[in-house]
Amino acid sequence: MTISVSPKDLKNFAIDCAREYARSEKPPSLKKSEEYKTIDQVTKLLSVSRVTLWQWEKKGILLPARLGKFKRYRLSDIERLLTVRAEADSTKMKGLNNGK
Repeated sequence: MTISVSPKDLKNFAIDCAREYARSEKPPSLKKSEEYKTIDQVTKLLSVSRVTLWQWEKKGILLPARLGKFKRYRLSDIERLLTVRAEADSTKMKGLNNGK
């Protein structure tokens, strides 16, 4: 059994796939009910550097929303991260206290 695909067929298939994807993807928009913070605000809130924010973005730890060329961080994501950090610190302290 042989299947033949011409370059024109392949091109049409690629165009159809791209159109379908474009129709299914809705551009991300900033939720009006959500509060957003700038990079400078986040570095102060979390006491971290811009480099740390960049590394966290690459690792998927704290992802910004993008508005054109600007990055904004959701306050709910920042609060979640603070909660996780506080729980980790609490667990760490319990481990130290049990070691006495």
